[in-house]
Amino acid sequence: MRGTYLDLLAKYGISGAHPGGLHLTKRILNTLNFDINTRLLDLGCGTGQTLAYIAKTYPCKITGVDINNQMLNRAAFRFKTENLPVELYCANVMDLPFPGDSFDIALSESVTIFTKIDKALKEYERVLKSEGTLLAIEMSAEYPLSSREVEEIKSVYGIEYVPTVKEWEELFRTAGFKGIQTNSEAIYPTLTFTSPKMLYDFYPHLRTISRYRKILGYRVYHCKK
Repeated sequence: MRGTYLDLLAKYGISGAHPGGLHLTKRILNTLNFDINTRLLDLGCGTGQTLAYIAKTYPCKITGVDINNQMLNRAAFRFKTENLPVELYCANVMDLPFPGDSFDIALSESVTIFTKIDKALKEYERVLKSEGTLLAIEMSAEYPLSSREVEEIKSVYGIEYVPTVKEWEELFRTAGFKGIQTNSEAIYPTLTFTSPKMLYDFYPHLRTISRYRKILGYRVYHCKK
């Protein structure tokens, strides 16, 4: 039995499955201002690849949350081995264990699409400080999907639906965000297969990406509270 897409990411300890990979993350982080008082929250931090890069590069206070203990254990081992000061919490991004106005930056790398989007975005807005920034790299439909397309994509990823770019922007606005900027460049998934078994397990994902390559896109959304 293959397991869900998210289960497979945890099983194989995938560090950078989000579209664009660490290269894209580095580029978008470089557009922000950091200092020793900046507080950053990585929503769905996984094995901690992004947080490790930030801890080594920027002078800020770093927190990561993930709902998967297997991923968090890998992240904790990474940070201990590299002696990096990162706080980790096991938590659902739709119910964050932080008071309001706690963070200057929130980062979501292909995480929000796997949640009840409106509920998650309201939590992001709640924990961000006034004028705080949300950076979200998310799957986006190039046009509204048919019910058949939705069901097929849901069967692979377990997601309720894939918003179009305009729908994403409206979801951000409804959650209280403003100044929404959306990139329009092509961003592609990044996943390296290290064994035939891994390739077999991820075959439904590869099939879906291939079948819907003209329908499913990816965008970076830059939002202000």
